[in-house]
Amino acid sequence: MFYGPKIGLVSFAIVLYMATAFVRNMTWQDNVLLYEDVLAKGTNRARVHNNLGSAYAAAANVEKALEHYQSALQLKPDYAEAHTNLGLVLCGIGQVDRGREELGIALQIEPDNKKARMFLSFYSRTAQ
Repeated sequence: MFYGPKIGLVSFAIVLYMATAFVRNMTWQDNVLLYEDVLAKGTNRARVHNNLGSAYAAAANVEKALEHYQSALQLKPDYAEAHTNLGLVLCGIGQVDRGREELGIALQIEPDNKKARMFLSFYSRTAQ
């Protein structure tokens, strides 16, 4: 039996697919790399910026976290989760008044936001 060029083409396609999957899996191992990759592919959405901000916050890169939370809010000003996350980072770096303001905005948008309510209560008590 002779398969000729077809078997070579199929083998090449399989190897190419495996290499692509390997590279993609490397990106998915790190949230910062993952969301940076999503942005690089042209997905400029508020949720992507918010998630990237959270990834940077978890990596203790406050400047980049703030940048992406603000980008999320430019794209979607009524995004309660981004206001909450921005407020938490601001409070965490000592800008408690601005942080509480963001948490308050989150609660105006989403009154049942337990995370914003809990941290607003916490930072209101610690500021006194």
